[in-house]
Amino acid sequence: MTSTKSRVVTETSDGWTLVGAHGNLSAQYEHTMIITKGAPIVVTQH
Repeated sequence: MTSTKSRVVTETSDGWTLVGAHGNLSAQYEHTMIITKGAPIVVTQH
């Protein structure tokens, strides 16, 4: 997660939503990876 103001977030009661500081701008990004005996394959980059 990338955030403009928050270094710490709080999880809400739904068990999924994260809340940062008031006025904070944030974005979440993820990659899907395949772990191999060699180097990992980042599927979302192909």
